[in-house]
Amino acid sequence: MRKIAIFAGLFSLFCACHENKEEPDGGPCKYDRKNLRATLVRLHEVNEKEYDALFVVERVRDQKDSILYSAMNNHHYIQSAVLPADSLVIGQDYQYLQQTIRSGACSPNADQLFLKPYAE
Repeated sequence: MRKIAIFAGLFSLFCACHENKEEPDGGPCKYDRKNLRATLVRLHEVNEKEYDALFVVERVRDQKDSILYSAMNNHHYIQSAVLPADSLVIGQDYQYLQQTIRSGACSPNADQLFLKPYAE
């Protein structure tokens, strides 16, 4: 019985110390990046200090998708004190960064929307 307990202990120690060759969650990861146009369609006042913005992005050829700024930013709205609503122009193109995972164990899509004019 003692031999079985010693063998089981050594076996579990061997398994615990065995090198894990899988990439851990969270990285390192590599993404394919694509800079896309996000056309501002509408501004929506949430309250007197905040507003939201609706954009249209063509992520896949001939398939447009509407995106709210707040949905891309953890449900945070744009602060009027930081960026006045009149500084954004309806119809203007802004930067949308589409990131699709190539390798690693991170989020498969990590897209970002920037309130900066689109530049190729």
